[in-house]
Amino acid sequence: MIRFSDSLYVGWLLRWLEEQGPSFRELLNEMEIPIPQGNRGYRACVMPVAKYLKLINCLAEMLNDEHIGLRVGMDMDLRDYGYAGELLHYCSSLRECCIGFEKYCKTMSPQMRARFNEGKRTSFLEYEIMGFDSDYCRHDTDLSLVATLRFFQTYIGDGWQPGLVQLKHSHPLDPERYSAIYGENVCFNQPRNAIHFQTEVLDTTVSDTDPYLLAVLQKHINELLDQITARDQLVKRVRYSIACTIGTDNCTAREISQRLCISQRTMNRTLRCFGTSFRAMKAAVMEEIAKAALAESSTSVTAIALQLGYSEVAAFNHAFKKQTGLSPSVYRALSAHP
Repeated sequence: MIRFSDSLYVGWLLRWLEEQGPSFRELLNEMEIPIPQGNRGYRACVMPVAKYLKLINCLAEMLNDEHIGLRVGMDMDLRDYGYAGELLHYCSSLRECCIGFEKYCKTMSPQMRARFNEGKRTSFLEYEIMGFDSDYCRHDTDLSLVATLRFFQTYIGDGWQPGLVQLKHSHPLDPERYSAIYGENVCFNQPRNAIHFQTEVLDTTVSDTDPYLLAVLQKHINELLDQITARDQLVKRVRYSIACTIGTDNCTAREISQRLCISQRTMNRTLRCFGTSFRAMKAAVMEEIAKAALAESSTSVTAIALQLGYSEVAAFNHAFKKQTGLSPSVYRALSAHP
């Protein structure tokens, strides 16, 4: 059976490194890390957790910069952070973002953990990589929490700061860098890595995605996530990956195989053994989501087509009728009156 390595999506970090100059490319060469080619290569780049932590620690040592995580985090987009980040696209509020990040974080790596706690007045979002010393993970912790802060600020306002930030790693030599980013309430040597904030900010709007369509998409992805009971169930993981990336440039056999840390040839061969193919699975997932959206929401056919990645509603109508024998409008009408 195929085993999946505990890897993270690190294209965002490699892109940042390459933009810094030739000396950083030398660091990648020394660690035998190939430089991705083009945007597609960066989006699909993965690395074992241990090697990722070694890379960012070597980078901090090379620059003699204890704040490298803060620097990288200021430029990072959480949507580049694996499936958990991509699913933020479907959330309508910061509350849904926090709930989703906690649930889907395990799809990034079994060593990564996120926890969201909502209280009446204050709430917090916690994050860590398990199995490593907190000081060894400090740069990853810094960049992850800063990226989370920047995500919140995108929708609340650039001047927004959390009420409290807890960090497990030891006290830095220059804590003022943290205060400049987070505010005055930053504590080190804490039992958790967490950002605390007023609960009322969770109602902040993030996306204008139709709420009924959002519910259908999340329900479908959650059902697939529940089916993944073992890391060697390739067909279910491919199916889940398709559902997470449907309608985006990442929903291709090449990129999904890279994210699952296997070759595209191996993935295709394994799928054939189960009597299916990537194309067939993608078509099936699109059909299931389309049927659910038509039957369970009032979202327009045009909006559903665009969400599924069709550039024109006519193409969606043709594909749906070919698969089901019915046009989307007729299917919806029949679903309303079974």
